[in-house]
Amino acid sequence: MRLLEHRVAIITGAGSHIGRATARLFAEHGARILVSDRDPGVAEGLAEELGGLGGEAVHHGGQPSTPAGARALVEASLSNFGGVDVLVNSATVTRSETLLELDPDSWRTAVETLLDTSLFVCQAVALAMRERRRGRIVNTTGFEGLVGAHGKVSAAAITAAVYGLTRAASVELQRHGVTVNAVAPLVRTRAGDPPDADHFTPEHVAPVVLWLASDLCGERTGLVVGAAGSRLSAFRMLESQGRTKQSRGIWSPEEIVEHWDSIAKLRL
Repeated sequence: MRLLEHRVAIITGAGSHIGRATARLFAEHGARILVSDRDPGVAEGLAEELGGLGGEAVHHGGQPSTPAGARALVEASLSNFGGVDVLVNSATVTRSETLLELDPDSWRTAVETLLDTSLFVCQAVALAMRERRRGRIVNTTGFEGLVGAHGKVSAAAITAAVYGLTRAASVELQRHGVTVNAVAPLVRTRAGDPPDADHFTPEHVAPVVLWLASDLCGERTGLVVGAAGSRLSAFRMLESQGRTKQSRGIWSPEEIVEHWDSIAKLRL
């Protein structure tokens, strides 16, 4: 069954890794795809490749990390395909930097690549989807931003921001018939990866993105699906049951220490 027959999908960061695997899988499932990548030559080559798989694809050479660039991306989809049904923001941050070693220029590049693109393209696409009262948005967050990781401070901060964007947008856009979900991939593609790296490939992640982008996902929104090789999981933010001070007064630090176990106890 072709899950995206006649659907129009914009895929940012499509030139490599998860974006490329997702674009290929979407083409096999009948999607018409607007390919976006920071390297216009890579985007053009991928569009040609997808055409060879029997799909219909065009490339967009602009940079969608600004409001104007994001609007141009959506306008390209409207002019080429008449609409947009699916957005996949698939760019990732792979830098390994500790907090004490973080370079400001590297940080700004990472923010532009992942967070700015995710935010502004989500905004531009949501405006188009709102008019049609349907659509699916799939963002890419990361394990670093959800659980933390040593030496991944920029990736953790930025992917955590994408998580917040996904949750907020899912609440806002649900009344317009638009679902907003995210995938948190664990992929090993670098030299020196362990022998089991072939079990943690972009091809393991792409079907999860396809599910979130298809009608099989139903009305589910605000999901964050972890994809670590053959293991899938769902992330949720948990709040403890909490404790209200009987006097309704202000907690002192000493009282917080005394009652911490009940304050922090999780709901069952």
